[in-house]
Amino acid sequence: YFSGDSVTADRLQAIIKEVLAECYLNNLKVVATVCDMDGVNVRAINSLGSTLETPYFQLQGNEIVTIMDPPHLLKCFRNNFLKHNIECPENFSIHGTTGLAKWKHIQDFFKVDNKNPNFVFAPALTEQHINPNGKQKMKVKLAAQVLSHSVAAALFAKVSSNHISPDAVVTATLISKIDSIFDALNAESPDLKRGKKFSSNLIVDMRQTPVPVSSPNQLYDIDVTDINEDTEDNAENQACAYVCGFVFKKLKNNTCKESLA
Repeated sequence: YFSGDSVTADRLQAIIKEVLAECYLNNLKVVATVCDMDGVNVRAINSLGSTLETPYFQLQGNEIVTIMDPPHLLKCFRNNFLKHNIECPENFSIHGTTGLAKWKHIQDFFKVDNKNPNFVFAPALTEQHINPNGKQKMKVKLAAQVLSHSVAAALFAKVSSNHISPDAVVTATLISKIDSIFDALNAESPDLKRGKKFSSNLIVDMRQTPVPVSSPNQLYDIDVTDINEDTEDNAENQACAYVCGFVFKKLKNNTCKESLA
């Protein structure tokens, strides 16, 4: 199906069922659906039975995992991080205590890092990464570049040299974890040159994953803290990194080999 115009959630739900039924009729095993977080898409998969607690639905005795597009999730996470602090669990801080990850830490780092143009830790970062406008907030590339391993490492370095607040360790740790999760969900082949162990196809028997398969709800420990209590945004619903935990949870019980039968 190719939509030439907008479609309602009810119609999309019917189309999904019809397409899946045709797949089953032709002996094709479908293990998951993937979509962005457009309201119509979310309402459609919710009406099929997928929920926050059970991110899948049943059709003709088959379990279909519902996955939100990782690049879109990364962008949504960045957009919420721009507006809200994030309270992180104990293992995110250097002293084993909870702390707040703040976009301000990234802004402070950017100012310090650009004082000497001959020695910059994160040369890819620009003003549009740090203070994106409306159009720039729609670009996944900008989100991926700021929520990256290199920026996390640069934050750690500036904390070590006392150029920025030691509290920025929490922000650096959060960025590092988000980068690893994005790698695991978006990589095609191992990135051995850069030493990124999670930048590879995600499989069930991986020795390590960014979110442990045994504890897929680890990211639930992350809480969004409103900077402005008057904001109308429902930040908790929009901060979507938790979906990665769902993927690892479902990987524990499913193997992609079955889809090749």
